[in-house]
Amino acid sequence: MPLRQGPVLLVDDDDVSRALMAEVLRGAGHTVLEATGADPAMACWQQHDLAAVISDRHMPGGDDGPALLARIQADARAHGRAVPACVLCTGSPDEQSAAGLDAVLTKPVRPQDLHATLAALGVLPASG
Repeated sequence: MPLRQGPVLLVDDDDVSRALMAEVLRGAGHTVLEATGADPAMACWQQHDLAAVISDRHMPGGDDGPALLARIQADARAHGRAVPACVLCTGSPDEQSAAGLDAVLTKPVRPQDLHATLAALGVLPASG
């Protein structure tokens, strides 16, 4: 997987969870964009050249995390781009959650797991 630098989009309707992950990533030098659901996430995707997208599995209304990530990946492919996608699951991830995605993280997410996942996806901090 090629190395990437750029913003990481965090999508989670849980403000506390999203804020904690954003703080961990910013502390490591990543630029972080945040969205509370699928519609704001798609708008963010269309406005920014993202290095990766991390989305919660369960969100109210509209697309759930895997459906949102599939839409973003399909749009990326249609424009000759690629963006690593990771879903956040509570408990054990099921096959549907992981299908077609680059990574799955289990909540609560440990900082070292978040860093290791982005490193494995080739996502470098903005200051890296």
